[in-house]
Amino acid sequence: NITSDGGTPVTARGICWSTSPLPTINNELTIDGAGTGTFLSNLTELLGSTTYYVRAYAINSAGVSYGNQITFTTLIPTTPTLTTTTVSSITSVSGATGGIVLNDGGSLLTARGVVWDTKPNPDLSKNRTINGSKIGVFFDTLRGLNGMTEYFIRSYATNSLGTAYGNQISFTTLMPIVPSVTIDPISSVTNISANSGGAITSDGGSAIIEKGICWSLFPNPTISNFRTTHGNGSTPFSSQMSDLYGDSVYYVRAYATNAIGTGYSEQISFTTLNSVLATIITNPITSITSNSASSGGNVTSSGGGVISARGVVWNTSPSPDLSHFKTIDGSATGSFTSLLTSLTPPGTTYYVRAYVTNNRGTAYGNEFTFKTLSVPPTVLTKNITSITANSAVCGGTITEPGGEAHTEKGLVYSTSNNPTILDNKVIDNTVGLDWSTEIKGLKGNTEYFVRAYAINSKGIAYGGLESFVTSPTAPILSTLVVSSISQVSAVSGGNISSDGGSPITERGIVWNKKGNPEVGLDDINIDPLTTTGLFTLNLSDLNAGITYYIRAYATNAIGTTYGNQLTFTTEPVLDAVGNKYTTITINGKEWFKENLKTTKYANGDLIENVSLPGEWGLRATGAWVYYNNDVNNNISFGKLYNWYAVSDLRGLCPTGWHVAQDADWTSLTDNFGTDVAAGNELKDTTLWITPNSNSNESDFRALPGGGRGLLDFGDLSKKGFWWTSDSFDSSKSFARRMEYDSDIVYRYSENIKFGFSVRCVKD
Repeated sequence: NITSDGGTPVTARGICWSTSPLPTINNELTIDGAGTGTFLSNLTELLGSTTYYVRAYAINSAGVSYGNQITFTTLIPTTPTLTTTTVSSITSVSGATGGIVLNDGGSLLTARGVVWDTKPNPDLSKNRTINGSKIGVFFDTLRGLNGMTEYFIRSYATNSLGTAYGNQISFTTLMPIVPSVTIDPISSVTNISANSGGAITSDGGSAIIEKGICWSLFPNPTISNFRTTHGNGSTPFSSQMSDLYGDSVYYVRAYATNAIGTGYSEQISFTTLNSVLATIITNPITSITSNSASSGGNVTSSGGGVISARGVVWNTSPSPDLSHFKTIDGSATGSFTSLLTSLTPPGTTYYVRAYVTNNRGTAYGNEFTFKTLSVPPTVLTKNITSITANSAVCGGTITEPGGEAHTEKGLVYSTSNNPTILDNKVIDNTVGLDWSTEIKGLKGNTEYFVRAYAINSKGIAYGGLESFVTSPTAPILSTLVVSSISQVSAVSGGNISSDGGSPITERGIVWNKKGNPEVGLDDINIDPLTTTGLFTLNLSDLNAGITYYIRAYATNAIGTTYGNQLTFTTEPVLDAVGNKYTTITINGKEWFKENLKTTKYANGDLIENVSLPGEWGLRATGAWVYYNNDVNNNISFGKLYNWYAVSDLRGLCPTGWHVAQDADWTSLTDNFGTDVAAGNELKDTTLWITPNSNSNESDFRALPGGGRGLLDFGDLSKKGFWWTSDSFDSSKSFARRMEYDSDIVYRYSENIKFGFSVRCVKD
């Protein structure tokens, strides 16, 4: 209520409000006329369950005045309230409806419209319209409906609380009719084509299943005349009419077809341009022989005229025409194939053009040239001679060159019938029409088929088929890598890639210590199987730390062949401190090939080193010493031990080995006849002073390590002394001695306090 205008007229009045105190006209407001006195205002689009601050305002030329502030709180929001409008303007494909949003429920609307479906109570998951977000009346048209179908409709409105629906109404669309379609103006008119198109204005209440344009030289064309097709759906379409006659009047209608039938647009007409010569492209020449070839053409346009003939023309001079050789291959547009026959002998050049004739005349395509082919040569295969295990001699004769020189000749061969150049071949480069060639690299005892061949530019010719069987050969094999190597064994084998054309009668591995092991001379392991392919075998009873040479072998009726030679070294024997020893087997016993060097017993206890001369002779327990107390002598000769160390129960040799017994030495020397002659076989050829006749045939490698007496050392490089583990009496034990100038191996007893070398024998 404006009680005073302040002396100047009120130009605007109303109320303003906000969710914050003291609202001004910069917040939400109403404008409710001018002048003094009372007025009423409506506050709309408020939020539910919200406190608002309100003041009246009035404006004159002096400024803005505000009334006292009051507050109120809106009610709790609900979903909107609305009704659905009755459907009107019903057709077979549409209906008009809408709704009235009576209130927004105290929360701003975000959407409104109608939903519909063929089942009751449609919701937003079905078909819907979107018609703004205001309170009040709205309308829309439901389109794309099916004819003779009952639909259920409800208006809807959505706010922050959710979606509310109006009352449900239903209606039934009218019976479907044929579609309604319009035609586009004719464009791009030539003597053979023109463009048009159309648009579907109504599908008649039934889905479009085909659409396009139809045309004829007579009025009111239908789909039984010429037509284009553009599939289903109600989208607009564009079409081209082709293969038209020139200077002719055509009548055109757009059409659309649904389940009820076909609807046509209004008819329009146009006149094509005058006809011209047809256009044609000549096909490349193919399938050329000595007296024929293939070609053809593609009539790309009738020129608007009536085609009376098409085909190809050819001659031995350029630019052939209808006065020369020709084919007649129909009277339509499109592609065709022509056969050129009765051509003159090979090597003749021909010129070819496609042609087409319509009422305007004859047009020619591009020109191709080709030469007729010569025939392939005629070839004779010679008899097979000089047959071996891996070769044979054959040849051929070109009895008829075929009209031109050959570019290649030779032999083809295979283990299958009728070999070709895709199999094995031997090219013969000699001059002339007759040749003989050796075929190499064949497999033994195998049947081969052979044909002579010759090539010219026209093809490949083969002679008659000959066959022969090669002689057998020795097997072909390789040796497998040695594996699982230990002190006494290893694993190897072989791979027999060919039996040489003769069955394998034996296979296995052979090995020795010198190289190139052979069957019958060296150690062998024979495999029980006698087939080709892979096999593995064990090498046993080997000596430790020794390099061996091994070869796989295989035997057939031709003989024995060996695989590649491999070497490997067995694991050495280790004593308690890690010294490595190689071994040798003589007369069934395996010996160290070196003198013992250990400083510990087999259980790991230390053996005392006694180097003082006065102390050595007084010892009654195990001891060792370097010869002459020089560590360098250990490398070649090993250490010297008293017999107390030899007989110690803790074991001087590594576990599984023992100090050679008197019987072990006797077995060793007996292997070489007697003690009188054994030294020559056992002594190494180095480090002994001359003269000597040492052969070391046994590979025992006995060395002159000398000895240690009670007080001093002696006989290095002259004599070798070795303890046995057998005592002679309480003060002496059996020993063996070898000398540089004698072949005798002396067996005698010696003071157990002396220092001698030791050799170990496997248990």
